[in-house]
Amino acid sequence: MATRVDAVPAETPKPPVDDLVRVYVWEWPVRIVHWTIFFCITALSITGMYMHFPYLEAHTPDAWTMGTMRFVHEIFGFVLVAALILRIYWFFAGNRCSRWLSYFPLTKQQHKRLESTISYYSFFRRMPMPEVGHNPLAAVFYLGVYFAIAVESVTGLALYATVSHEPLAGFLTGWLLHSVDIQYLRFTHYFIMFLLIGFFVHHLYSALLNAFDLKNGLMGSIFSGWKFMQRSVVEEEMCAEREVRKAKAARRAQRRAGKKNGGA
Repeated sequence: MATRVDAVPAETPKPPVDDLVRVYVWEWPVRIVHWTIFFCITALSITGMYMHFPYLEAHTPDAWTMGTMRFVHEIFGFVLVAALILRIYWFFAGNRCSRWLSYFPLTKQQHKRLESTISYYSFFRRMPMPEVGHNPLAAVFYLGVYFAIAVESVTGLALYATVSHEPLAGFLTGWLLHSVDIQYLRFTHYFIMFLLIGFFVHHLYSALLNAFDLKNGLMGSIFSGWKFMQRSVVEEEMCAEREVRKAKAARRAQRRAGKKNGGA
């Protein structure tokens, strides 16, 4: 999928306007998943903490506060699972910045950018390298976050199955309930919540830091999808994308040729 690029408006401030282009980076499914996960984790954390340690006092016998908290927790849990499934699908259907290959630092160029990013956060480098999508260090952390959300979803479904006795949840997580004690599942489910909260705090800090240093519209891009990048960086990214498409086309042509030769 090609990257969309528009000329940057003349009123855009520094760096030099004639060297900037406006790039469509984050497609709408990525933005929807981002904010869905944010609101789900917020709601799940509030309700989960209450379920672990009730901090609201019920003033009437029919308040049913715990039941309400549990119901809200379950609804947002299912929404979180749906968001995770959509993001996994978009690892294969999205543009270059969203695909799974951009999350694994496999190439020499990615290794170089990863070292640069680590140097930046270690205060050995004044400015980070500009990135059209995620920098390699952030991408690795995001993989960890998606894995944590997957574990949170599986353990949550297992705990839900023990209470609701819902057949589908029991079918999906029965293997886990038979191999891990439920107390360990509860502890894992509760502990990962704090890891996710800690990540979100750092995520906000690092996003603000990069937006302040690079001045590329990073914070606004998660709302609009657009960033402002140096033309040379965008051209390099587009060249890499063209190479990927050529390699895929060559592999498809080889497979078709092999099928023809096999049929002959």
